[in-house]
Amino acid sequence: MTPAVRPDDILTGMCAAANLSPPSSVRMTRLAQGTLTAAGDLVEPLATDRG
Repeated sequence: MTPAVRPDDILTGMCAAANLSPPSSVRMTRLAQGTLTAAGDLVEPLATDRG
């Protein structure tokens, strides 16, 4: 199912209505969660630390 409201729409509305903004960009948050491979698989950001 597709949500009725996308997360970026909520952030845009918060910025417009209440002058609230996230502490960092959405892109930086996404990159901190892990990147995607060419096949679309999630790369675990802490995998290199675990050996």
